Amino acid sequence: PRASAMSDNTPMESQPAQETSASATEELKSENINEIPPESVEAEKRAIELKNGGNFAIRQGNYKEAVRLYTEGINACDSAKVLGPIYGNRSQAYRKLGMLKEALEDANSAVTVAPTYARGYLRKALVMKESEDWNGAIETVEDAFSKEEEKLFTFSVSDREKLRRLKQGAVNALKLKEVVQALLGKWNGPIPQELGGGIQELEFKSENLVCLHVPGRDVDAKLKINVKEDPMWMDITIDIPVENGQTFKHRMPHLFRFEGKNSLHLMGPQENPNTPGLPTERPTSIDVNSKSYVLFKKGAAAKSSEEKEIMSEVEKCSKISDEKQKSEMLCMTCGKLLSKKLKEAIRYDGFKFEEPQKDWTKEEVDRKCQRMMQMSRTITLMETHFGKDAYESMMRMVERKAISKDPKMTKMIDNLRQLMIETNIFKEQVNAHSKNQLPEGNPSLGGHSFSDQKTADTSKSEVSSTGMMLLGIAVVSTAILAVGYLLRGSKRRNK
Repeated sequence: PRASAMSDNTPMESQPAQETSASATEELKSENINEIPPESVEAEKRAIELKNGGNFAIRQGNYKEAVRLYTEGINACDSAKVLGPIYGNRSQAYRKLGMLKEALEDANSAVTVAPTYARGYLRKALVMKESEDWNGAIETVEDAFSKEEEKLFTFSVSDREKLRRLKQGAVNALKLKEVVQALLGKWNGPIPQELGGGIQELEFKSENLVCLHVPGRDVDAKLKINVKEDPMWMDITIDIPVENGQTFKHRMPHLFRFEGKNSLHLMGPQENPNTPGLPTERPTSIDVNSKSYVLFKKGAAAKSSEEKEIMSEVEKCSKISDEKQKSEMLCMTCGKLLSKKLKEAIRYDGFKFEEPQKDWTKEEVDRKCQRMMQMSRTITLMETHFGKDAYESMMRMVERKAISKDPKMTKMIDNLRQLMIETNIFKEQVNAHSKNQLPEGNPSLGGHSFSDQKTADTSKSEVSSTGMMLLGIAVVSTAILAVGYLLRGSKRRNK
């Protein structure tokens, strides 16, 4: 019947009662009325009028009224030719109301009562799509196309295209489900030496969330996966804290593919021609020789020797039963170990956190960035394992906001303070952050506190481009080229 061919996109239009009745009469003209008992003719005419009224209610968005009218139409007659479209249209109304169980029952009734009612299969497939029964949707579409080939009916061009797209969407949804299931859990891979070396970890928690683990730091990131392409696409987006409590959303487009069940090839973003040095372009292929490539293996990352050393020192402190003594020992041990690490770094190459100079070569930028990454990772690990309380207590003494009565502690703090000034972690002249220092809570140095709340307002902090670089790059090793952009374009990035 003409009215049953209404699509979900049919424009809203007025349909007065007399037109509904006339439409019903027109539909009956196609049948040989002489072969139908008079009472059946009237029943079918009444059912068609109710169906057309329901169609009008759907176009008006009044789905409950549509269900009521379709139900009356179903009860009005027993003609399969009339009942098929009414069941199909009531299925649509139920689907719009979110009553998927009832919608599927009606869609099944439509194709059972009237096997030649083509749109009934579209109604059924749409319900299965909304129920996320992807296999059922695919089977329904394939069954519909098979019946069309058998000349039982012919789909309109638009309905055939809807079914084709629906099947492809179901196939993609099934593949996405399989890919997400394969990704779930922890994967570990190397951090390039340019970024300080070590092991990083990706923990896929859901279809939309991945946690990036680098030594001492966990960062939740938004995840978007596209399985339509080959290799598949993966977008990882992190929020990078900048000044004034704002965040910079950094999207990193990747390519990925599996090799068996336990290997994941991940190719990171490439340099954008419009923003030289900032890798935001999706690569065109997976290049195992690229600096942006990482091979991840299934399973959690093993602890590095450095982390094991820190954990060993913490374990020694944890054996102290007295809580006050334990806290003091944690603070003392943390300070001694940090002093040791800073001394070694200074002795090795005069290490310090610093902005680049104009006469630095690219090799110098890369080398210094690598060293800053290594030290940032070390400090972050220490804060993580010694604990925030112990680390902050130590820093308050470094900043002269607290004083220890223990001469040994005072000597250690004085030594540490001098080393932190020498490496640009702490600026004595302002007793707070300088341009080359990182603000309180910035993950690039483990969120270390350089000033307490009482003095935070006396010296406005400024995020350096080095800090931006350390934060943005520490969490995803494949973004190697961002180093040059964030360092060389410091004024522009800060602005």
